[in-house]
Amino acid sequence: WLLWRYEPGETPEKKPRKMPYYAGGSRRVGDQGSVRDRERLVDAGTALSAAAAGDYDGIGFAFLPGDGLIGIDLDNVIDADTGEIQERASGIIRSCQSYTELSPSGRGVHIYSLGETKSHKSNEIGVEMFCGRQFFTVTGRHYPGTPEQVTPIRTEVVSRLHQVIDAARNRPTAAPARLPPGGNADRDRIESALAFVNADLGYNDWIAV
Repeated sequence: WLLWRYEPGETPEKKPRKMPYYAGGSRRVGDQGSVRDRERLVDAGTALSAAAAGDYDGIGFAFLPGDGLIGIDLDNVIDADTGEIQERASGIIRSCQSYTELSPSGRGVHIYSLGETKSHKSNEIGVEMFCGRQFFTVTGRHYPGTPEQVTPIRTEVVSRLHQVIDAARNRPTAAPARLPPGGNADRDRIESALAFVNADLGYNDWIAV
């Protein structure tokens, strides 16, 4: 286990990043799963105590090579106002049938499963699978209707998730719009309007706007 805190994005336009830290206070960098990395990770109780005593936003769980765990991150799939969850996300949760919890924002979910696969993700649809690396922010806010234990994931579910991610990553993008002669005024107006879009919007909502 480790700790994490929000830190500014790489540019002013990007949302804050969740950066991992060891309980000893240093940032987690370098080879994940190395001897030095494993020596600096701690048990959950120690992580909770360090988080309470320091300037952190929460604790995190580190996925390590050979730990037999898969983490599935579904980002920005819950409507913050209504609590409604996207159909794709709901289907993935039902298929996994394993311990699931809400992310810190309350708009995403983290699923923990027993299994092995390659790490794979699509920013286009906000679906990520971690195995052997990365970490999850941990809230303990159990997602209703899911098991309270981490259970094995079926091979066909993993294969389907890879297919969904591949399809999203390989989806062709639309050609850029051509501006009519003298159309720069409209372009400037649109770019000015974009400056007022909330930077905390998820990827899919931002693209929709």
